[in-house]
Amino acid sequence: MLKRSLSLSAAILVGLLWASAAMAQDYRRFEFFGGYSHNRVDVGPVEDFDPADDLEFSDIFDEREGFNGFNASVVGNFSRYLGAKFDYSYHQKSFGFGADNTTIRLHNFLGGIQIKDNSTEGRLKPFAHALVGVGRTAADLSEFDDSLVDFDDAGFAAAIGGGLDVRVSPKIDVRVIQFDYNPMKFDFNDFGTSGLPGTPTFQGNLKRTLHNFRIGIGIVFH
Repeated sequence: MLKRSLSLSAAILVGLLWASAAMAQDYRRFEFFGGYSHNRVDVGPVEDFDPADDLEFSDIFDEREGFNGFNASVVGNFSRYLGAKFDYSYHQKSFGFGADNTTIRLHNFLGGIQIKDNSTEGRLKPFAHALVGVGRTAADLSEFDDSLVDFDDAGFAAAIGGGLDVRVSPKIDVRVIQFDYNPMKFDFNDFGTSGLPGTPTFQGNLKRTLHNFRIGIGIVFH
């Protein structure tokens, strides 16, 4: 009787351990995202470059230009709720000058942590992430003015935000929204003295942080 009880207890214990291990392993190991991205790029406040101009609270919202592009990321999950994330985004906008125009380009190369319930259960999957890395900007200034040189600079960048994924199949989610605060710091010393339409003439500190806001949608593959 004792032997049978011990055998039964051992079988139950093994079963519980197996079930616990299976539950612990029942989460998605990787995810790949790709989609459209829109970046509201900070081109103010004006007094960053011209101390004579007055700061207005509305500049935080008004002094912006819309850049379009794409965003791609890959996440390797090391637990149900935490994963290591690499994120790349590209945005650009063309500015016209009569018959001429130039394109300003922004790149983000970021890495960090994503928090998300990576279990295979559930349809709605909110997430948050904190990413840091390198941002790069470039502008072909010589295309419209031979007296200017092309601008290219790299500096600190980050993305702090999150969004919501909705499962549509076992292997595919739709990212219905992603919103990030996307600061990028550059040295505009070689940008030129006249600036571009929609941006101020640089007269003050030429090292500045652009307080951008990145918005995106797309598809997530598991």
